[in-house]
Amino acid sequence: MKSSGIVLAVVMALVAVGVYFGLQTFAPRSEPATSTEAAVTAEPAAPAPVEAPAEVAPTPAPEPAAPAPTEPVAAAEPVVEEKPEPVATAPVKRTPRKAPPAPDSIAPWWPDPAQMPRSQLKLVHAGQTQDVRAIALLFSEKLDPDSLPKNVEIRDAGGAPVTGEWALGKNERLAYFKVASAGRYTVVLQPTLADVTQHMLGTPLQGPVYIQ
Repeated sequence: MKSSGIVLAVVMALVAVGVYFGLQTFAPRSEPATSTEAAVTAEPAAPAPVEAPAEVAPTPAPEPAAPAPTEPVAAAEPVVEEKPEPVATAPVKRTPRKAPPAPDSIAPWWPDPAQMPRSQLKLVHAGQTQDVRAIALLFSEKLDPDSLPKNVEIRDAGGAPVTGEWALGKNERLAYFKVASAGRYTVVLQPTLADVTQHMLGTPLQGPVYIQ
């Protein structure tokens, strides 16, 4: 009895093993799908529904705080600078110095020679010589050398007589008197001034000469 039971168990085990190997032999093998094919064939999962954001009530703006009362600031008093009172001073009077005019700008103080008689000695020009600091007098005729010192006087700006000597130039109608400094001089001619023919001036003459 025990042996028949063992034989039955062995037969059932062999049948099960044969069935298993038969199924493995005849059944088609299915290869596992690659990751790429799985990704293509797999249907995409439906996205999860997004919940709508809850409405947020606007935050009310804070009310402006009332400004704190400020105390009035007292205005600063202006600073007054004390200015010294001006001291009255007497104006200083200054006498402007006038430069002496050029010799050519002096108006003739002698008569027009054209209006005088031919027989009378005439003064033609009075001024300064070009070569030296001297007073020059030009007459219409050759002068008498001895008549010059007696009949011609030179005075300075203060009216005092000026000492010196008269001399004749190469042109004997020209007499000149050298002076030491520049300034204004006065020439005084007596009517008895004569030329070499003793024709006289006939009238007294007086006028300024400026020396530079």
